[in-house]
Amino acid sequence: MACHLASAGAASVRTGNGLVPLATPNLYPTPPPQTPCLNPIAIVPPQWPASGEIDMVESRGNDASYPSGGANCFASTLHWGPYFPDDPYDLTTEQYCADSGNLSDDFHTYGLVWSKDEMYTYIDSEDNKVLSVPINESFWTKGGWDENPDIDNPWLGQGDNAPVNPKLVPVTTLTPPTTQTHSLSAPFANDQPHTC
Repeated sequence: MACHLASAGAASVRTGNGLVPLATPNLYPTPPPQTPCLNPIAIVPPQWPASGEIDMVESRGNDASYPSGGANCFASTLHWGPYFPDDPYDLTTEQYCADSGNLSDDFHTYGLVWSKDEMYTYIDSEDNKVLSVPINESFWTKGGWDENPDIDNPWLGQGDNAPVNPKLVPVTTLTPPTTQTHSLSAPFANDQPHTC
């Protein structure tokens, strides 16, 4: 279960710069993950992840002792691949952790710079890059699928920046914690109906 807040019909981008002022949550032991991201305006074939997704900020509200990082860390990720579940996002994800304190202690500026040649995210200043993805080869080649003639290229003829070349719409996803995703002390059971 997740809530999605989108600007569909109001704003979309193909390239450019984006800024999100944000204080990440600090709600241990039951943190709601949040993700300001960019998704395609309409997912038409190809489907996700071939449609592409840029996650500027993926964060949790756990304390810093959480094994994957808590409110002291965030990650930026680019999702892409010819079909689900083949999404080699591990090639295009990076995590940033504060030297001390939590990112929820104050507001920070999370930025995205996106051109046809490069995409990168940063925190507070462009000097603090988190994820940097040069677009100097096709994502088809980057994923190694050019070695497999049995897989169809969903981005054929679209240039090296496909799949992150269509107009994308800003979306924020808030996911309440459930017993499946967090702990038995989460406020919602997996099968409990609830509304954001």
